[in-house]
Amino acid sequence: MAKGGDLHDTYLRDRPRRPRTDPRQGRREDLLALVTMLCFTASGLAISLMAVISTDLQRGFGLSAAEIGLLTSGFMLAYGLVPIPSGLAAGRYGGRVLAVSAALLIAGSLVFAASSSLAGFAAGRVLQGLGCGMITPCCSPVLARAVRPERLNRAWGFLGAGWGIGTVAALVIFPPVAQAVGFRAVLLVLAGIIAAVALVAFFQPAVRALPPREHRTTSAREVGDALARASRSRDVNLLGLFNAAGLAVNVGVLVWTPTFLTQEFGAGRDLAAGLTAGLGVAALVGTPVGAAASGRWGKRRIIALSLVVIGLATVALPFSPGLLGAFVLVLVSGFFTLFYFAPMFSLVPEVVDLRTVGAATGYMNMLGFAGSLLAPWLVGVLLDTGGGFTAGFLLLAAMGGLPAIGVLFLRGGRERPVNEAA
Repeated sequence: MAKGGDLHDTYLRDRPRRPRTDPRQGRREDLLALVTMLCFTASGLAISLMAVISTDLQRGFGLSAAEIGLLTSGFMLAYGLVPIPSGLAAGRYGGRVLAVSAALLIAGSLVFAASSSLAGFAAGRVLQGLGCGMITPCCSPVLARAVRPERLNRAWGFLGAGWGIGTVAALVIFPPVAQAVGFRAVLLVLAGIIAAVALVAFFQPAVRALPPREHRTTSAREVGDALARASRSRDVNLLGLFNAAGLAVNVGVLVWTPTFLTQEFGAGRDLAAGLTAGLGVAALVGTPVGAAASGRWGKRRIIALSLVVIGLATVALPFSPGLLGAFVLVLVSGFFTLFYFAPMFSLVPEVVDLRTVGAATGYMNMLGFAGSLLAPWLVGVLLDTGGGFTAGFLLLAAMGGLPAIGVLFLRGGRERPVNEAA
């Protein structure tokens, strides 16, 4: 395989040149980034759902802590299975694949709302996971084609902010709905939001457009070659590991912090959900700040710093002296789990060619979610067996912090001499 720098140079040469001083082009790029941000908001909404309705499911249907964790793990399993095929499909059909993503998310929400058993709830969560797992691999090639390389990190900063927006919206808007009308109404509201976002997305020409023939994988052989190149890339494999680390901590903390605050500090459900919403607020801030910081200090440094800090913050969480201390640590964790989102994903076009971006992003997401799907369930098992929140959060800390060692072996993102740049 060619070196990351050579591939990046090829990638830059293959892209159509646009005037860098055209303000209209910049506005179009930012608008597209905002639309992809709205799409990614769906992931934040769907993943944060369990933090709002888990108490209703436990009280109303007798689900155990492990079963609640299993619902999230099923979501994550589906999320991890679909990125590769959806990324490959996006390489051929472009952003049109997002229509399938929206349909799966809406269907999953409706199935969940209509269910009254663990099997029905699991089916709904799996459909939601399939829909959410398609979003990033589909948006990645759209952005790589439509956004200039020097603005791609900025675009991913916008996109990543959607996770924080979705988390905040879920933990602020959904609890009053659940309190007033019940958990089923929350699922119906979620389905309506997703339908509205899908309509907005398809007003974007870049989302509707098919990829140019020279950038499109059209045959089975081309699809296989794209996937093979992605799977052989050490950088892509490492980026998948880093993705798994952040997701394990983010999802684990998001699912179990409300219960931790309620049981350890006597916080009410609304207060616990509101404090946990700080994770989303911090993530919303962390994504664009991380995008800007990586432009100044380098992508590799930002990734390493983020992994170390989320590990330390998660270790400290079960030892919080009170609600305020726990809230601060949740803020720190949320900030740094998304602080490295933009540099991590914007590295993909630097280490693979443009035809492989969709496959590489899908493969990277598959590694990330496959590695993190066990986290919420394992914490639930530790709680059910008497290990307590200390053991649960220590497990999450290890999953989040130890992969920082991998940055030492990451070749992409290394600063190159100016005379090597395109």
